[in-house]
Formats: sequence, C-alpha cells, structure tokens
Amino acid sequence: MNINSTTSVYVFTQCKLTCPDFWTALFSEVGDILPGEKGIQIFYNQHDDIRVLVNYIDETSADKAISEFNYTRLDNLPIHLIKESDLPLLNSTTGKLLIGNLDSKISAQQLHESLQNFGDILFCDCQLAGNEESGFSMVQFRNHNDAIKALDYLEGSTIDLRPVSVQLFTKKHYQLCDWVFHPNEQLTPYEDLSYSNMIYVDKLPSFIQCDNDIKYLFSRIGKVKIAKLLTGRKGIIEMISSEGKWKAVNSFKSRSINGSFIHCIPINSFFQYHKLTK
Repeated sequence: MNINSTTSVYVFTQCKLTCPDFWTALFSEVGDILPGEKGIQIFYNQHDDIRVLVNYIDETSADKAISEFNYTRLDNLPIHLIKESDLPLLNSTTGKLLIGNLDSKISAQQLHESLQNFGDILFCDCQLAGNEESGFSMVQFRNHNDAIKALDYLEGSTIDLRPVSVQLFTKKHYQLCDWVFHPNEQLTPYEDLSYSNMIYVDKLPSFIQCDNDIKYLFSRIGKVKIAKLLTGRKGIIEMISSEGKWKAVNSFKSRSINGSFIHCIPINSFFQYHKLTK
C-alpha cells in the first residue's frame, strides 16, 4: 500500500456521533480506508462541532464516498463531504454564492442538483432563516467563473416558483454558516473515554488544595479511580462504578462542608465533559 496515494475526505456533521466504529463501517462500504486509527480520525472544534477525517487508500474510493454519502441524513441532519485538498477553497470566498428567500422545504441535495449544470459544486448547505418561513443557502463552486454564471442566471429568477435573492458570498456572511465556517478553527482530537462514572464538582471547600485532597474527600463515599482539581474550586472525579458515582452525587446534595455547599453534576457524555471543563 502506498500511503502517499491516500485521499482524505473531510466530513462536516451536526450530529454527535463520535464512535469510530460507526464511521468506519459506513465509509468502508465504498472502498478501503487505512487500517486502524489512521483510517478514521474524529475531531471537535472550539464550538463543539464534530469533524470526521476519512482516509481512503485511493482517490477513486474517496470520489465514490462523496457521491454516495454526501447529504446522507444522520439524526435527521445532512452530512457534507469534501476532499481535504479542497478545504482551502471552501474556507475562502472564491466561487461561493449566497442564495436567499428559498422555500424552507428545499434540501441542499435538491439545490445542488438544480445548479450543477453551471459547474462542479463542492459544497452546498441549506439553513432556515430566522423566521423559519424561508431558507438560504451557501453554494461553493470549484470554479469562480461558474459561480458568476450561476449568479447571472439566478438574478431575477425563481426556484420552485419562489423569487430568490443571490449574491457573492463575503466574509461578513460567515456567521450565517457558522457550523461550517470558523476562520480560526482549532481542532482537537476526540478522546474516546468512558464518562459513565464521572462527576463534575463545583464550589469545593477552600481546604481542597490538590488532587489528593479531592480524592480523599470522595473516597469517603466510595472508591475513586481519578481525581483532578481544576481552577476556581472545581474538579473532576471518576468513581470506579456507576453505583459509587450516584452515591457521591446524592451524598453531597444540599450538604455543607466548612460552609460550602458542594455542587455535583453527573457527566454522561464527552460533549458535556468538554463544555464543563473547557
């Protein structure tokens, strides 16, 4: 296998599916991906949006994946696929249109199909406007001249019997598609940890000064696997069992220690963990 010939596909998704086995099973249907952890890489950004990188062993498989799975709905929301090599174009304003006053029921796939005669479309996303009675779309063409052709055609035209507005996409429009566009996006690898026995703790008493202090406090309730003191009198506890977790949560509920009422929040997911600790 020639690693240098691999082609990576970038997946934008608004669902919270973070199981690598799920993504591996889905995308290996159309071609071979790299073995092990190199095949599927999952990231989240500073806004908790999920990004999935699928590394195929050849470009043909990558093209097939985009053709097969682009706009597939997961948790009733479409996923969007684009080659990693095309990301610089997606993150620019070149070849990009903003189309407004769309029928709220039109899908990204339908709009893509209606505009593809103008040129190769790399990305199309439809969102509801604030009043939810109409929609808008960002359409990314590979070639800027194709975007201009579509712009000229759509000005004063209708889509599904509805007059639409159309303009070139500019930087001020980034916020309209903020789940896709983050100019200063910072990606962090997703950690496949178990959060079933974790507790987030707030308002710890002032005598808790280190990890061992918080571990000792909770070990009086049950066996502690991990104890980490955070800034601002906060901490993360992982009990060795679910029973210990809930016993600790209930034991400290409305209980004062040295005048402090400890606040325990049971953690049930990666996203909750990330939100509480970032």
